[in-house]
Amino acid sequence: MVSVTSAVRYHLDEDPKTLRVLPVPLHDSKGSTCLYEHMGISPDGKVLAVTSGSTLQWLCAETGVVLDTAEKAHEGAISGIAWAPRTIPNGGAPTFILASCGDDKKVKLWLAPEVSST
Repeated sequence: MVSVTSAVRYHLDEDPKTLRVLPVPLHDSKGSTCLYEHMGISPDGKVLAVTSGSTLQWLCAETGVVLDTAEKAHEGAISGIAWAPRTIPNGGAPTFILASCGDDKKVKLWLAPEVSST
């Protein structure tokens, strides 16, 4: 679990501190860096889910390493994503679930990829 202790005193107009900066690893067919339209961090703080068009990508929130990519996750652009607030049993093993919806008028549920320990 990621624990962030904030020393920012907003009532004194202090600026928040950047915790981490990750490069965008997703590129289009011409090699240009894509823009992320939606993002959400898993409840345990380990996985960052991001979208660009119809592509859904999971990144390690600690390192920015790509854990998995689903190209054409929907037929058309992804219009939203949301993490389940807690683990859900899946064949006996509890796992985090990401929901996505798209212009194809479908909702899809995705298993969060494993983050390997280094």
